[in-house]
Amino acid sequence: MSTREHSIEAPTWSMIFFRSLFVITIASFAFASYSLIRPLFGTFGFDLATCLKSAGAVLALGIFVVWLIPMVDLHISIFEHVIPRRRFRQGRCAQCGHSRSPDMKGRSCSECGRPHEEPDGWRLRGGTILNFVIWLSVGLLVGSAVAETRLTLDERRWVVECRTLEEMSADSLGFRARPRSWPSSYSELYYRTGQGTYAEPLVTNQRMDRSQRSETRSRTETSFYSP
Repeated sequence: MSTREHSIEAPTWSMIFFRSLFVITIASFAFASYSLIRPLFGTFGFDLATCLKSAGAVLALGIFVVWLIPMVDLHISIFEHVIPRRRFRQGRCAQCGHSRSPDMKGRSCSECGRPHEEPDGWRLRGGTILNFVIWLSVGLLVGSAVAETRLTLDERRWVVECRTLEEMSADSLGFRARPRSWPSSYSELYYRTGQGTYAEPLVTNQRMDRSQRSETRSRTETSFYSP
């Protein structure tokens, strides 16, 4: 009987579960990173150059998740190494868990035919690194795409909000600002009469001081609610 025939293989559902969990983890990391990086450039709306720069920065940050390499093949570690070795040390067949007698060392299991040999422990292999790179790329792409979509939709909502107010009372708008949606709320979206909606780079962001903004808001509200 060939070694391959009696090799212990992780179930398909475990591969789907653990690799999906890995992609979700990486996508969450990429989503948060992209959402924090993209507003730094101060662009408003979809911009390919900004997307590429933001995605490049997220990719560079991917070096900080290299410690997750074993997670991509966690199902192999658990079902092909940890559980079989525990079964063997408990006096059972490493593959099917059938009890074995002490005098059967070196012989085969009467149930599945696998030789009674202790399985090797998990080791980092080239295939694990390759799987990590592939699924890391998928997670980074998905997370960045979701973050860009969320940022773009938030900017479109801001455009709709300002256009609605323009139609109601164009002269009363003046200057308006609101934070972006979480987790980009450290940055703001702006509207100025004659300029329209826009955003600014964080490093050159010239915000109105509190008294000026309060005065503008008060003037806007007075004009909006006055008969």
